[in-house]
Amino acid sequence: MNKFISEYKIFLIKETKSINENIDIKFINLDVQKTFDFNKKESLLHNSVDFLNKKLLKNINKNSNLIEIGCGSNSLILSSKNKFLLKKDGLDVHEYNFRGESTLNNLIGSVDNIPIRSNQYDYCVSNQSMEHWHEYNVTLAKGVYEIARVLKKKSGKLIINFPLFLHGKREFVNGNLKYIIKEISKFLCISNINIIYSKKDNYYGWKLCNQPPSRVQNYLKSQGIYTTPNSCVCEIIAIKKIDNIQITKKWGDNFKRLVNVYKDYTFYEILYKLVIKLRKKIWKVYIKK
Repeated sequence: MNKFISEYKIFLIKETKSINENIDIKFINLDVQKTFDFNKKESLLHNSVDFLNKKLLKNINKNSNLIEIGCGSNSLILSSKNKFLLKKDGLDVHEYNFRGESTLNNLIGSVDNIPIRSNQYDYCVSNQSMEHWHEYNVTLAKGVYEIARVLKKKSGKLIINFPLFLHGKREFVNGNLKYIIKEISKFLCISNINIIYSKKDNYYGWKLCNQPPSRVQNYLKSQGIYTTPNSCVCEIIAIKKIDNIQITKKWGDNFKRLVNVYKDYTFYEILYKLVIKLRKKIWKVYIKK
């Protein structure tokens, strides 16, 4: 992990400087955070998100309004009793999650069509949802544009985290932050990028998600990085400093979700996932016998 982080750090600094040389980049080793208790029952990614959310709650400005995108049924932010948060809204496309549990949303909708007037929020938070927007026919540009619309002028802040080398849209799986940074920078000014990782926990989450090795490694190899990546979490903080640039919205339909999930895969990658799933099913049947 040490070698990969060193190589990825060099790559990331080089790539971000070509876009905005004022971005502050930090690589945070979760193992040495003295004020954070690592929950060994949960994954590195789960712990990383908890770490980031607790850090945010400690630094909330007084009299703030906040919206969480893709809040789900378990949100540290929405369930907190932070006295500085005057208003907390949760947006989710689902009333119930896949387990049948009620989500914490008080707003039902998609990130590209937030049912709120413009310039309302001091903070927009999103935990581990951005990599899935494409499944609902939402591009990064459309989602970030709409977030920028509801943030307050010249002060509203987007705080968004997502996994790298795990699952979701290709750029998230292969760690292509250059693409993600460019899309966010169309509407907001990025101030910070934080990479949360562990030296102790070699978490190859992309294997657990049945991602073909080529899907994770080919892009990195094209950038001169040949070490195998561990899954980690990236946090991007961006500020609304200018009025939104207009973007033309295209008609979309959630019915296209399945197509959007798999159209990013090559035939080999789809075949790989099918073989892995089939092997697991056969193994379960064998174990039962």
